[in-house]
Amino acid sequence: MNWIIGAVKMRSMDPRASSVSNSTQVPTFTAGAGARARPAVAFRISKYEQDMVFWRTLSTDIVPRLKEFEALDVYGERSEELRLVFNHCPPKIQKLKFSLSHSFYSADSDEQHEGEEDARDGDVEIEDPLVELKDLDVSALGPDRDWSAWSAFLRRSVCLESLTVGSIDRWWSQALAKCVRLRRLHIQGCSMKTLGVLASILKNGGLSNLDDIVLRFSRFMSSQVNDQGLADMLSACRKGWRSVDVSVLYPRSADVLIKNHHRTLECLYAEETSSLTSARLYQFLLLCPNLHTFSILEDGAKALPATPARFEADEFIDLDQVTNTLRPWPCESTLRVFRAKIARIPRPDVTHTYHGFPRDEDNYQYDEFDEEVRLEEYPGQGRDIQHRVYERLSRFKQLEVLALGHNDRDTLSFSRESNYHPDAQGVDVYFDEMFQYECLSMNLQRSGGGSSGMELLAELKDLRELNVHRMATCIGVEEVRWMTQNWPKLRSLTDLVSYPRHNGEQQAVEMEGQEGLLPSIRALNVICQDGNQCPPSLSWFLSRCTNLESLHVSRLDETWVRALEACIRLKCLRIGSIDEESPKLLTMTLKNGLSSLDSIQIDSCNEGFQDQDIADMLAACHRGWRSISIPRLGAIAVRAVIRHCATLESLTLRRSYGLTSGDILQILSSSPRLESLVTLISDNVRHPCTELTHIMATDFIDAEPFSESLKSWACEPTLKVFRARISGIPRPDITETFTGYPMQDDLILSEDYPGQSHEIQQRVYRRFARLAKLERLELGYEDRDLSDSSRDLGYKSQKRVKDARRVEGVEGIECHADDN
Repeated sequence: MNWIIGAVKMRSMDPRASSVSNSTQVPTFTAGAGARARPAVAFRISKYEQDMVFWRTLSTDIVPRLKEFEALDVYGERSEELRLVFNHCPPKIQKLKFSLSHSFYSADSDEQHEGEEDARDGDVEIEDPLVELKDLDVSALGPDRDWSAWSAFLRRSVCLESLTVGSIDRWWSQALAKCVRLRRLHIQGCSMKTLGVLASILKNGGLSNLDDIVLRFSRFMSSQVNDQGLADMLSACRKGWRSVDVSVLYPRSADVLIKNHHRTLECLYAEETSSLTSARLYQFLLLCPNLHTFSILEDGAKALPATPARFEADEFIDLDQVTNTLRPWPCESTLRVFRAKIARIPRPDVTHTYHGFPRDEDNYQYDEFDEEVRLEEYPGQGRDIQHRVYERLSRFKQLEVLALGHNDRDTLSFSRESNYHPDAQGVDVYFDEMFQYECLSMNLQRSGGGSSGMELLAELKDLRELNVHRMATCIGVEEVRWMTQNWPKLRSLTDLVSYPRHNGEQQAVEMEGQEGLLPSIRALNVICQDGNQCPPSLSWFLSRCTNLESLHVSRLDETWVRALEACIRLKCLRIGSIDEESPKLLTMTLKNGLSSLDSIQIDSCNEGFQDQDIADMLAACHRGWRSISIPRLGAIAVRAVIRHCATLESLTLRRSYGLTSGDILQILSSSPRLESLVTLISDNVRHPCTELTHIMATDFIDAEPFSESLKSWACEPTLKVFRARISGIPRPDITETFTGYPMQDDLILSEDYPGQSHEIQQRVYRRFARLAKLERLELGYEDRDLSDSSRDLGYKSQKRVKDARRVEGVEGIECHADDN
């Protein structure tokens, strides 16, 4: 049995575990009718004693019957809750997880017990060993005064193979050292103190089977990492590291892996590697015979992205000067994932930067490494070097992921004026110094020019992903066609938009008059940077994709939108952003074609669009919408959505000011196929956000007039996902805010009669109990700014609040500092 209770997920080994006692008096948790249908209930408890009633009941009545227990999105220090769960875990528990969604560990979080020894951890007989527990995640375990429960629990974990913690404290290091079967250790809040403790354990013979390490340093601690300290810990491993995943990798640490662990190393993940030279990177590929993953590029856009090292093309080629052939590498038969930049390739065809400046000028803010442009020493040298690089890549016969580029921009800085500079036309554009120019062009044979040698990559029959994000490539329609024909397992092509030339030459080659359909392409992503228009060749390319079923574009453009009419099998359309003209263009296209389209997703809407235009677009669908995801809808567009209730299976309406509680009720009650309803915005830890859409409890209950019975809803046998706020429930038991301030009168909803709150909640649970297929239930979301820059401040404020409120009965309360 799988349980999801708010942020707690459980799998039971006893069907009786679903029958929680109804006598538990917790204001927002009632395990009555809701538990019998599909155990999916939400809770939010702010007072410490009420919180502990829940955890004591959970620990004593439920946990002893479970095989798996997961408590997700645990905030702050949860010492007592952890202790309760530890003390009641049954011997047959297989997986336990207490995780923090947002880490609050600071640099000194593991210094509170400096000099103390694990005196309690002697050679004692282990009672009730957890022989089936292989995977343990207690990243919510923060600084504490009493480690006895955790140390005792760790001693019981005699068969533990994988452990995730926030940090390592000396107080329980001896218990950790005796986990002789532990193979994988993940430290989410690592510091130099933690590295020292771990090095000491390894040097003294502990953790003898450990060969997989993950070390996560915060963005603001990475600069404080001592290379020698990290190298000492890595060198202390006696078995030999099989997998290393670190936030930072410096020269000494890299040398330890190369010299001492090259025979065993299979996976290397590193984010901040800017201090590593190309020659040092080359050593990993040259000396590691079992290496199957080499990744030094971050996946996706992040705040304050790390700076990766890069291979210089000449060293990556590794040419034997005597035979004029490539030297063999031992990893050629094993490498499956390669994520790294290959640079310093002469590119005489790239004469301008991405924003139009000549590359021979001293424009340091647009130059990747502030170095001189590499010029060809003889005509055609650039093409020769590229040919050799492709030859080297083609030797990795098992390659599945090839990422030569990535999104390296700071996604939190788009709104900062200081990060914008004028381009060649005087238009302010985002700071773009890391765009790759001296890279592979990825082009095939063209008329009037030679080939770069990309045809050699046809040997990579297992390739599934190709990423050339933010690179000066020359990929066009023929290149995409060649990829789909020669890489049969290909599933992902990232950033296939050609580098724009600014010297007046047309970059995209017009394809009119050339024959050849592309029937194998079923899904296509066309994402243009900085909101630029799609290349002119897209219109012709779409007309050749006769079996296209899914299309994702960054924006609609009148230069190619008519080409969609040829995509008669298109079912799903996703648009990154729309302006005031986009709905009109799409309405026209729907009226003239797209007879199979039944799924629409729009990620964001500019303020200029009209609600009536969205309504007209929704009304133009031929077969009825199966899935709709559009933000910021007004009342007119919402009514257009409701007209499609008969066919709706998935509906996501975030920040839709025109969506009323009555509208949500009508959608739920009249949609016989509905599987997912979402009005909550996604959790966003970077920016505070507010979602005002909600359904009133009385509407959600939807009872027959003058009767206790609930009306039947069409979606009762189908609904699997419900993510929306339910409001209008009186809560006389809540007299303080989450942070301890008295509730203001205008925020209090009073009961009309004693016991009304309990009665309403019971009927809400009865409504949930009728949703027999429900798998995911979310009644709240993270609306606070918990980005990296504020986490340490929030943690310190949290500690001050706790210190100020250390009175009997509230010690250990979960507090967070609000912005005000």
